Amino acid sequence: MAPQRQTIPQDLTEAFRDAVVYYPDWSPAFDEARISIDRKAYTISAVCSLVDGFTDRVPNDVRDSLLSYFDGAEKLEFAENPSYAMAGYCLRILIERRLLQYQKLEANRRNS
Repeated sequence: MAPQRQTIPQDLTEAFRDAVVYYPDWSPAFDEARISIDRKAYTISAVCSLVDGFTDRVPNDVRDSLLSYFDGAEKLEFAENPSYAMAGYCLRILIERRLLQYQKLEANRRNS
């Protein structure tokens, strides 16, 4: 018998929506925004990890926001599979990319 698919909990959908909203204004010069789930604080990256495994489609407004952030491969992957799992994966890539760019700029600034 195949395992039953679990639907993403409402508090997690709301937390992920918050993560998507907070991402564009986040700068790696500061800590990631914290999002409360069941009175516990999670970073944007942590919320992205929490949605791993959920194949529910993200709502259209979340999808549209994410598509505006993505480019290249992650935009194509997400457009083909707009699930929470894929959305979280792609948003983590953007966070890691932004952090790496910031670290390179800071290293160049220190070495100048």
